Order: sequence, then C-alpha cells, then structure tokens
Amino acid sequence: MPNSAPATPAPSDSAILDVLVTEEPRTRHLTRNLRERCVMARVQRAGQHFYRCFALARYSTWEAAEAAARLWLRPVLAKLTALHPREGLLTTRNRSGVTGVFFRPGYRTLRSGRFVTYPAYVARWPGARGGLKWMFTTSGGEEGAFLRACIARELRCADRLRVEWAVRTLSPERRDALLASRRPLTERFLLNAPLDALASA
Repeated sequence: MPNSAPATPAPSDSAILDVLVTEEPRTRHLTRNLRERCVMARVQRAGQHFYRCFALARYSTWEAAEAAARLWLRPVLAKLTALHPREGLLTTRNRSGVTGVFFRPGYRTLRSGRFVTYPAYVARWPGARGGLKWMFTTSGGEEGAFLRACIARELRCADRLRVEWAVRTLSPERRDALLASRRPLTERFLLNAPLDALASA
C-alpha cells in the first residue's frame, strides 16, 4: 500500500520558476498521468512506496507541475537515502550474486543473419561510466570473467592489468569464497552456440 512520503513543505512559485529556468532533465521518479491530468512523483525504498500528485489545475502546465514535483522529491530522496542507503545493496535484478557485478548475455545478430552471444560480467561502481566488462571468451570462461569483475568492483579499479594481477594472486580460499557467492545462470543465453566458438563469429 503506497504511503504519503515524509512531510515536506509545498514548493513556492519562485522555487518552481528557478527549476523551470535550469531545465533539469526528467527523472524516472516522475510520470505524466494524462487521464488524471497530473504529474505523479513516486519513490520506492525497502519495499515501501511513497507518492504525491501535482495537478495541472494547480500548476497550469506540465513543466510547472514537474518542477514542483522535483522540488518535492529532493528532500524526500535525501531522507530516504539516509534511512536506506543503496550502496552495497544487492538488488533482486542482480543475477550474479555480488553487489556491483552484473551479467550481460551480449546478444548480437550479424549481417549474415546469424545470431550469436558474447556473454560477460560487468563491474560497476559510483563514478565508473559504463563499468568494466569481462567477456567469457577472453577471461578464461564464466569463472574467470566473474572473478575479474568481482575484483574490479572490490578495488573499484578500471586498470585491467592491476585486476589481472590481483586475480592471479588470489588465495585458493578467497577464490573459492568468491565463486561460492555466484548465482547460477538459469537463463539459457547461449542457445545452440558453443562457448568456444563465440569469439570466432
């Protein structure tokens, strides 16, 4: 059941104008409800939903309603982030089993019409644009790619040589512990393509 978010003062007209002037990009927390003629501001944290509506009857235009919604979102997101920090949180969409490490099947259709896959694990952390990808075919298979992505995420390091060295010097116990945290890939992303033939496509 959605909840009204932590109490925040209604945004003033001058504050709304400031947001309109800065032309802030849209956020995923805002939705234009054409039927109800309002902007919905919604946030979800720790299984709880918070929302508020900003009607065109009050703000006249979609842009003004969205500006008011952004002003309402700022303190709400700040408070919820402090209560439920997302850093280090393993999401339900994560298929690797390690925070900041994600599986990518790498589907691709060649000009010939042939369908191939280039599976990889990607390490991401704040400030790493696009993350660091480790493909199965060039990292010693699924286990090698997973280990390299885990170490890159742990070190927050985009230097591949440094990550390679760190992986090669892992103790057997540490290596086994990392591999034990890996979730099995239930999706049959490889279809009929053998792993050792993917790179030659």
